[in-house]
Amino acid sequence: VIQSLTYSLSVSFVCVNFSIAYLYGIWLVGQKICSPYTVFQVIESLNTASMSIIAFATYFPEYVRARLSASLLFQMLNEKPKIDSMSTLGKPTALQGAIQFHELFFSYPNSKKNMVLKGVNIKVPAGKTVAFVGPSGCGKSTSIQLIERFYDPSIGKLLFDEEDARDLNIRHLRSHISLVGQEPTLFNYSIRDNIAYGIENPTTELVEEAARLANAHDFITKLPQGYDTVVGEKGGMLSGGQKQRIAIARAVIRNPKILLLDEATSALDTESEKVCLLFRHKFIPLIKLILTHTPPQAHNQRLFR
Repeated sequence: VIQSLTYSLSVSFVCVNFSIAYLYGIWLVGQKICSPYTVFQVIESLNTASMSIIAFATYFPEYVRARLSASLLFQMLNEKPKIDSMSTLGKPTALQGAIQFHELFFSYPNSKKNMVLKGVNIKVPAGKTVAFVGPSGCGKSTSIQLIERFYDPSIGKLLFDEEDARDLNIRHLRSHISLVGQEPTLFNYSIRDNIAYGIENPTTELVEEAARLANAHDFITKLPQGYDTVVGEKGGMLSGGQKQRIAIARAVIRNPKILLLDEATSALDTESEKVCLLFRHKFIPLIKLILTHTPPQAHNQRLFR
C-alpha cells in the first residue's frame, strides 16, 4: 500500500511539474525570451530525466534490501569460525576414548548469561557405558555437542584421554565419534549406501554385520530389493524404528571409539531395543554415551541424572 501510494504521488508530482513548466515556457515565448523550439527541447529533456528517476525509485526498496542481504552474506563469508572443522592443526594422536568433564561451565553464544552446564565433573573410562538421564533442557544434548566439539566450554575443560579437546585435531577427533539421534537423517539412496556412508570400499559382509548388530538385517532381507532398496527422501519409505536401526548400523560400521545415542532407541519396540544394544558386549573398548528421558531406556553401567 505504501509503495503504491508513493508511486502515485510521484507520478502526480511529475504531471504538476510539467503543467507548471509548460505555463512558464508559454510565458517565456510570449516575452520573446525563448523560442518555442528551445522550450520544447528543455521540457522534453526534463521529462526523460524525471521518468528515469521514477523508474529507478520503483526498485529502490528492493535495492536497499538486496544491499543489506549482500552485506550480511559477505560478512558471513568473511567471518572466521572459532572452531575450524577443516583445520590441520592439533595432535592426531591415537584415541582410546576416555572422556572427562573437568569443572565445566557452558552457555550458548546467544545467551551467555544462561549457564546450561555449571561446574560439571564427570569421568568416563574407555569401554564403559553411561547414560545421562533428565528432562528436556537439562543439558543432555549440550553435552553431546561439546563432545562432538560443535562448541568449546565457556569455562573448564573437556578432556579426551587426558588431552584437552582444543589441542586435538578436530577432524581426527570426530572420525572416532559416531552419533545417532532421535530423528536420524537418511539419504535418498539404497539401504546399503546409507549404512556404508563415509566408508571407503565397504564390503557386503561388513554392511550386513553392522545391520545384524542393529537388528536391521531381518527386515531388510524381507524387502523386495533387500539392501538395494531406495529409502526415499529423508527415509520416507521406512518406519521410524527402521530408520533408527539403519542409523545405528551406520554408526557401528565405523567401529568408533565413542558412540553417542541421543534418544536413538525411542522408536524401537522392547525386543528390538534390547537386541540393538547387545553390541555393547561385542565392542568392549567402545564408550557408549546414552541420552534419554527415562531410566528404563538406559542399558548402562553408570547413570547420571
